[in-house]
Amino acid sequence: MSEAGVLNQAAIADRLLPLIEASLRAWRISGEVVRASDGAVLIQAGTTRLRVTAPPPGLPFRYLVIIGERERGVTSIAGLLRALHGALDPQHGASRLRFAARPVLTR
Repeated sequence: MSEAGVLNQAAIADRLLPLIEASLRAWRISGEVVRASDGAVLIQAGTTRLRVTAPPPGLPFRYLVIIGERERGVTSIAGLLRALHGALDPQHGASRLRFAARPVLTR
């Protein structure tokens, strides 16, 4: 990884570590969140291990979540938290907030 890539990873980890730690507490999931030597964020909860990195150049994602051999690109913080929560707590029923246009009511 280039020096710029390592710096990008470090910047991502600096922002994500406190957010993921607080999210684990809010979800009542016991786990550990640490920064790897390459700047990635590592999450260990029970037997589940996750890795969050910046995606390779050219991909339309902001983060890459790695669960075992599987990689999943996510485009936002909300998507990242949804992916992490789903991977760490399989019993969690995901919900999505959706906005839709609604006709204006007139009298």
